[in-house]
Amino acid sequence: MVDKAVAQWKVVGFCVVVSAEYGIIQDFVAASICKDYFTQGPWPPFLAHWSVISLAIYFGVTCTWWAGLISGVLLSKFWPALKMRTLVKFSQGFCLGGFLVASVAGAVGYNLAVKGVFVLPMRIESKISIHVKDLFLGVWAAHLASYAFWWFAICAICLFHFRSRRRRSLATFDSVAGLSPSKQD
Repeated sequence: MVDKAVAQWKVVGFCVVVSAEYGIIQDFVAASICKDYFTQGPWPPFLAHWSVISLAIYFGVTCTWWAGLISGVLLSKFWPALKMRTLVKFSQGFCLGGFLVASVAGAVGYNLAVKGVFVLPMRIESKISIHVKDLFLGVWAAHLASYAFWWFAICAICLFHFRSRRRRSLATFDSVAGLSPSKQD
């Protein structure tokens, strides 16, 4: 029982660390493209003096640790026998997929902003310099797409493993009940 709890906490901890690392890398790229995304708008004014690396670390950790916590809890509950080797492979796929989706969404968001199709909400638009609005929207689109990708992927994996566990439990019940696949029809 203790080993199972330790294994589940390892999954949760790993997911929090990977999520924070992903956030730092993505926010470093985002801050390099448009530092104003993190220094203007709804953020406190003291952030305007921070370096790109400081912004990436601060926002990368504070804005993603909770996503890692939730996804780690979900994965450890829906997939209790998860091996760390499998988790590492999944996390690599998540990160690469997330970066790809964020890159495409950022490019599309930027292009739509340049054409005037994608615009900021009025409450934020008044706080953003006109010179960086297009870059700001590109970074915003990348962040939204990245979060959407992560949540979709976590939900899909949990659903897949929940269904596979259910099928295994039904197969176990059928074998105990003496039902063969031909008798179930």
